[in-house]
Amino acid sequence: MREIKFRAWDKRRNETRPVRVIDRHITTKILCSETDFYLQEGEYELMQFTGLKDKNGVEIYEGDIVQYTKHVRYLMPDFVGVVEYHDIPACFVYRYTHQNIENIRAFAHSDELEMDVLEHLEVIGNIYEHPELAGGE
Repeated sequence: MREIKFRAWDKRRNETRPVRVIDRHITTKILCSETDFYLQEGEYELMQFTGLKDKNGVEIYEGDIVQYTKHVRYLMPDFVGVVEYHDIPACFVYRYTHQNIENIRAFAHSDELEMDVLEHLEVIGNIYEHPELAGGE
């Protein structure tokens, strides 16, 4: 079973913070665990944990920028992509552009080749810290 957890991009401080509680009482606010302070709605962007880790054991979150290195056992090219959640087919995906063609691939595939992707995928940042990396090739 996948662990459900979040982190938040703190817009005021321009940094990522772990999230302990999401409070949806009247307006949505979040409690950040490291210093026990609340961020109010509009002061943050939530990023959900995918339940997956990259080749270095780093947790992969929605909004992360990932770099894939081509290898001999798979035909997919080198790329830098963005991790997103897609409503259809209701799963986390990585989106990248190669030769001016946008590609969207689901992490949910369970065949050997798709699982092999994680052994060659590395988190290199997120869309808030490094928006310039999220643009494609």
